[in-house]
Amino acid sequence: MKRVLFVDDEPQELARYRTLFEGMQPEWEIGCAGSGKEALKMMLQQPYDVVVADYSMPEMDGIELLGKVMQRHPQTVRLIVCAPAERDTGLRLAGMAHQDLAKPADEEQLLAAIERTTALRELLNNSKLKSLVSQVTSLPSMPDLYLALLEELQKEDPSIDRVGEIIVRDPAMCAKLLQLVNSAFFGLPQKITNPGEAAMYVGLETIKALVLSLQFFALFERVRMPAMTSAAISPSFDALWAHCWATGLIARKLARFERMEHALVETAFTAGLLHDAGKLVLATGLHVQYQAALRLQKQRPVPLSQIERDILGASHAEVGAYLLALWALPDPLVESLAWHHCPSDSLNFSLSPLTIVHAANVLEQEQRTPKEFLSPLDQDYLRKVGVLERIDDWREAAREAVANG
Repeated sequence: MKRVLFVDDEPQELARYRTLFEGMQPEWEIGCAGSGKEALKMMLQQPYDVVVADYSMPEMDGIELLGKVMQRHPQTVRLIVCAPAERDTGLRLAGMAHQDLAKPADEEQLLAAIERTTALRELLNNSKLKSLVSQVTSLPSMPDLYLALLEELQKEDPSIDRVGEIIVRDPAMCAKLLQLVNSAFFGLPQKITNPGEAAMYVGLETIKALVLSLQFFALFERVRMPAMTSAAISPSFDALWAHCWATGLIARKLARFERMEHALVETAFTAGLLHDAGKLVLATGLHVQYQAALRLQKQRPVPLSQIERDILGASHAEVGAYLLALWALPDPLVESLAWHHCPSDSLNFSLSPLTIVHAANVLEQEQRTPKEFLSPLDQDYLRKVGVLERIDDWREAAREAVANG
């Protein structure tokens, strides 16, 4: 049974929601509330998996309501519906909604958003971790810099200069981006100091992926990662970024080696950059438990993801995927995070970004990590996909990607 609560002060909107979901009983249980106060009262009587709130309501608007829902019912997924003119009111800065939908909500978009969030709850079969991801106030909304960049890139004729202006809004990120652009990987003939010029040289898709990844990591710059018991086991913040960056480079190299289409190559690159994002959530949100997992790995040399499941009930892979799914990022990206250690569990045995990121992660670790701590290649999966016989070629391509990056 999936429970969804719609909150709107307009009776016709609530009636439309009821009509939309009538044919889905008994799989869905729909609740309707005409105010935030009524919604909170209903949630005390029974739990809801998803709350969909209208932004503009008298007495208690949607943001205030979702703030109370976050505090009192942290496992509930929070969606908000707002008119275009309301989108510049600091909605995303408030950090209260996991997703915002245009008003009037398109039926297919609304159904897809609700089905997506409820289905993804099965990904994290652990209430404590669901609460953790839902409560991290700096994460639920898509980073604003990425949203601004995405808006510019979606224009018919995006401006390179405008892209540079957006990136410059975050000096730390701008500096990191220019450092990467000037690395040997890009092989540019001269040093680049202007973000707009950098975007022109390396391509807007690459810039978009880098900005998303860098802004995600930037959210944690003020938080200390758990104390390292072994550099081979628990990387520092900078080392974790270096691993993710190298994994992204390898993923792009392997995807191009397999002649995947451009969109999938860029998805693999982005997924490589973000594949360990869940470690940041665990290391900051469950600091004590995560330290215990790291200490246990030192005593019992097995892959960290296995120990995370033993202690926490889920690994960083599921946590990171759940978070990006709440951000409504594309399914291939979310799946690449969710199953990058165990791709066979995806039941998708075709060549995909997941295949590439799984291999890229292991092949990068092979170059610097003791064998006993490695997450193994899923050879049965790679055989079913039809790429196992090329793994030695992939390994060589991985070495080249890291050497040039």
